[in-house]
Amino acid sequence: MSEDRTKVTLDYLRTLRTGEVEPLREKVSAMKTRASQHYEGDGTASGVNVPFGNSDLMSAAGEVSKEVATVLTQFTTMITDLEERLVGMSVGIRDSEMHFDELESDAELDAARVNQIVSGGAPLSSGGFNGTGDPTEETSESS
Repeated sequence: MSEDRTKVTLDYLRTLRTGEVEPLREKVSAMKTRASQHYEGDGTASGVNVPFGNSDLMSAAGEVSKEVATVLTQFTTMITDLEERLVGMSVGIRDSEMHFDELESDAELDAARVNQIVSGGAPLSSGGFNGTGDPTEETSESS
């Protein structure tokens, strides 16, 4: 049984943000801007300007205009939510990039850290030294 897995690397995170999330957010923002050109004032259905004719002369034009205004308001609400989520994703990925980069830059190990990792966290005795740099004195018990 083989599962497809994605290896997360710093390059993968950057590509995901700059090649996928940011372009999608820009397209969503453009859609929101285009939809907003029909708004007057408060951005609610009552403030939407969708001209389909004079509702005083033709009542159907007013009804269609109200329906389109309602749908446009719902669309704008959804697209605004999507835009906010994409901005949040982009910020989260950027934070992950910085954290990932920090981890990589701190990835240098010294001999003491390698000893600690190998020993599972237990201190290792190091050939006659007690860990403070002073030679240890060996004592033998006399029976």
